[in-house]
Amino acid sequence: MIRQRWVLDFVVVGSAAIMIALLVAIVILRRFARGVLRTHRRRSERTPASLGLDAAAFALERGGGAVRGWVVYAVPGPAPTVLFVHGWRSHAGDMLPWAAPLIGHGYHVIVYDALGHGNSDDSEFTSLRHLREDMDAVLSYARSLPRTAPGIVLFGHSMGGAAAILAAAKAAPIRGLITAGAPTDPLQITAEWLDSRGLPGPLLVKLLRPFWQRIVREPYATLRPVRRIGRVAVPVLILHGSEDIHVGSHHARALAAANPLARLELLDGADHVNLPQHARYEAVVLAFLARAFGSDRAVSEEPG
Repeated sequence: MIRQRWVLDFVVVGSAAIMIALLVAIVILRRFARGVLRTHRRRSERTPASLGLDAAAFALERGGGAVRGWVVYAVPGPAPTVLFVHGWRSHAGDMLPWAAPLIGHGYHVIVYDALGHGNSDDSEFTSLRHLREDMDAVLSYARSLPRTAPGIVLFGHSMGGAAAILAAAKAAPIRGLITAGAPTDPLQITAEWLDSRGLPGPLLVKLLRPFWQRIVREPYATLRPVRRIGRVAVPVLILHGSEDIHVGSHHARALAAANPLARLELLDGADHVNLPQHARYEAVVLAFLARAFGSDRAVSEEPG
C-alpha cells in the first residue's frame, strides 16, 4: 500500500514537473519569438537635404502611426518615378545612395521610413506583412502626385524587396519591379540567420512559427516571395551581390527561376549593402528602367 502511494506521488510530482517545464519552455519561446520581430530602430543623419537634393517631406497617417519620407524631384515636371523600399532594421537614409544615380538621370525618387524605423512613428513589431502594408500606403500616396504620372517602379532592398514582390504579385499599379538582396521566404531566411548564430535554425523556426502567426495574422502562403513572384506581370530585375553573406545568392537564383521573365543580375564581388558602389549598378538599373517605362522613359539607357 505504501509502495503504491509512493508510486502515485512520484507520478503526480513528475507530471507537475513536466507541466511546469513545458510552461517555462512556452514562455521562453514566446519571448524569443517576439524579440525576433520586435522593432529595433536605427536613425540616420543622411537626408536628401544633407546630400543637397531638392525634396518634399511627407507624413502619412496609418492605423499605427505616421510613415514619414521624402519625394526627391529630379526635374520640374512629371517624370518616371522609383519608389525605394528599405529592408529589415534599415531606413530611408540607407536607400539614398541607391537612389542618387537615378536622380541625376532625370528620375523622381521616393524614400521613406517604415513604422518603427528611422523618423516614422513607433511600432512594436516588424514583419514582412507590416513592411508590405507601409509600402502599400506610400505607393498609394505616390500615385496621387501629379508629377509621378508617367508611372512608378518599385525598388526593394532585402526584406523590402520581398515586400515589393508581394505587392507586385497582387497586381499593384506599377511599371516594373527591382529587388536587391531579396530573400525567397521569410521563414527560410530566418532559419539561415539563426544558423549563422550557431542556433538550430530549422528547429527553432518550427517552434517559433505559431507565436509569429499571432503577430503577423496572415496566412504564411501569401508571404512567400518565391511562391508569389510567378504572378508578377510587369518587368522584373533581380539584383544580388555574389558575396552577400546575409542573403545568399541562392535566393536570387530561386526567385529568377520562379518567374521566367525576370532578369537576374549577379554583381560580382558585391555584398548585401554595397551594390550601389558596384561599377555595373548604375548602367544595369538605368537600362532596366528605360525598358520598363518605354516611351515614357526620362533618359537614355547609358549613364552620362
